[in-house]
Amino acid sequence: MAEKTQVYHFALGMPYIPPKDFRLARAKWESQKLYINGLPAFFHLHLQREDRYYSYAQIFCRPIVNNKRLNIRQIGYVNTSAVGKSLEKMADFHQYQEYFLTANSFSTPKERKKKNLYTIQNIVLDIDIHSAKRDREVFVQRLDAVLYLAFKDKTFPLPVPNTVVYTGRGIQLWWAVCPFSAKELLYVYHDLVRYFASEITKRINEDKELKKYVIVDAAASKKESGLFRMPGTWNAKSRTFGSFRILHENKFDAVTLFFDRHPKTGKPFIKYKSKRKNGFRDYGKYMEEKIRHLIKLRREEGLEENGFRDLYCLIVYCAYLSSGTAEEIAWEKTMALNESFQHPLLEKELRNYMSSATEKKYRFTFEKVIEYLDIDKKEQETIHLKPAGVRKKEHEMAKKRAEENRRRRKEEKEKKKRCVLELFMKGYTQQKIAGIIGCTQSTVSKTIKEAGIKCKKGRRKITESAKKICQIIHNKKEEKQKANIHAEMDYLMETDLEFCATMDKLNALKKSRERYRTEKEELNERRKTPEWNRIFDLPSEVEFQKISAGEISSYNEL
Repeated sequence: MAEKTQVYHFALGMPYIPPKDFRLARAKWESQKLYINGLPAFFHLHLQREDRYYSYAQIFCRPIVNNKRLNIRQIGYVNTSAVGKSLEKMADFHQYQEYFLTANSFSTPKERKKKNLYTIQNIVLDIDIHSAKRDREVFVQRLDAVLYLAFKDKTFPLPVPNTVVYTGRGIQLWWAVCPFSAKELLYVYHDLVRYFASEITKRINEDKELKKYVIVDAAASKKESGLFRMPGTWNAKSRTFGSFRILHENKFDAVTLFFDRHPKTGKPFIKYKSKRKNGFRDYGKYMEEKIRHLIKLRREEGLEENGFRDLYCLIVYCAYLSSGTAEEIAWEKTMALNESFQHPLLEKELRNYMSSATEKKYRFTFEKVIEYLDIDKKEQETIHLKPAGVRKKEHEMAKKRAEENRRRRKEEKEKKKRCVLELFMKGYTQQKIAGIIGCTQSTVSKTIKEAGIKCKKGRRKITESAKKICQIIHNKKEEKQKANIHAEMDYLMETDLEFCATMDKLNALKKSRERYRTEKEELNERRKTPEWNRIFDLPSEVEFQKISAGEISSYNEL
């Protein structure tokens, strides 16, 4: 994994004798009896935050009394802004007990619930070797070698983990990430864990021996508020002490990795599936398009943007940040919008205005955007930006209309069935019925069979009238589809700049192909003429001497 690794070794220490009241024996971190060497370094690497924000990582214990494992319980917490002080105050650690900790931090020090999850700080993969009891150490060494070769390979898409933890029954891979909000970007964490687990599983399955006994526990790894065994602590099931290795201390930006693009293909490195309630795939891009459309609309009416320049930039900048875009990219998009103004703001002035937005990452609702930018109803209809209440009412009305249309179509279908049966009982043939109703003969036959009426054997052709009616219906459907496609393309040409550029490229390519086809046809026609072979005949020696002497200016005069 890395050439220089820091390896921590663990002394067994004295056996643990539980007191009568079953309370955990206290052992200070500064004491010589501390059996886990280097654990504070692990806490500082994976839980310490460099910014001014703070949260709490919770620590749990499962007491073992008379070889019985009691219920798990919380014994303390670690403040992510002051890990060293938290470790000094918390002393409920002892040798022959099982300890667990949360990989991510919470807004409260006591309640380990999903709603209290505050910051994502680590990505942990739990790799279990439960089935191989006798040769577990051999498989652990084999798995360690496979992972080493995988991360050593430069083509392997995953970054090198910061810490490798040996739990006694498997291996844990810990990646320390730059902290990001669990409330806004929890889907990033889930998709990254899923992606990391799939890549590690693929590499493990390449080894036939490991494939039988090694399992990547993706379900446990995906639990954002789950517990993981504390490195170096006692494992009661395997009756061994764990160990760990810190490989490096460089944290990677998980959000940037998630939205980054592959250098060869140009496609997203990880498939992005938005799970936001608003359903926007890229909220920043969406809001920028709406703002640019609004600016264009107001310019056509003779209005200047001087009074709203700072608000335009603020809304677009916050929209990109809230969608998980990196600050540098969000700033570039905002500066591009500022340069499109008739009188752009100074960069220094704009940075001062955006300083608070960078830290707090405001999120403007549609109602706030409409209120701050003073967008009237006519402009809302033009740029398709409406408040949530209006959009909800429109959605409900559209739903009612859809239900009404379904009911009406069902009634019409039932009416047609009744007409088919009535005409058939009167003695009309299936061809005539199809011509009267305006459907195919197969539909008529199917309706009669569903009613339980036996028809005569034999296949009959559809009458000319029915054919004409069906053709008219088909033509109307095609015309309607073409009209819808043209309307959608016109809308995209007005709103989507990338679509316009793509259509221009396609038109240019079409023209070049037509020009090439025309030139090719002309060349084929010229090849059929007798002058073609004469043109490409080599000159004789006499003609060549005349050309070299200058008597003939060019070969074309021959």
